Amino acid sequence: MPILTIKEGFRYAIYAWGGEDSCELLQFLEDLERESNPDATRIVYLISRTADHGPPRNELQCRALEGKHAEGLFEFKAPGGTRVLWFYDKNRIIICTHGFVKKRQKTPRKEIDKAQAIRQLYLKEKENAS
Repeated sequence: MPILTIKEGFRYAIYAWGGEDSCELLQFLEDLERESNPDATRIVYLISRTADHGPPRNELQCRALEGKHAEGLFEFKAPGGTRVLWFYDKNRIIICTHGFVKKRQKTPRKEIDKAQAIRQLYLKEKENAS
């Protein structure tokens, strides 16, 4: 199953979807840092904080996505529009699917669909591995 450890904390272990050679989330965060985008630091902080203390309850930083296509998905939010989509797995595991910079009010449907596709693939691969 292609996941990489991002942070293991007191409350959660947080992983990114992707393998050693190709992890879209880590590449996205590296690109933000290279561009000196302050959202990179904020997203890394939110991931680290969530690993140790659980997801923030402040909807300006983290929230559940709404709608039938977004069921089970959450997003970390940075002030500049950067988002990282994620979902829970059993045993205090969080899987981050990917990141993007949103340009409109709502999280784009294509980003939600992409995260759901990754979630379904993850669950299928997990089931096949057992």
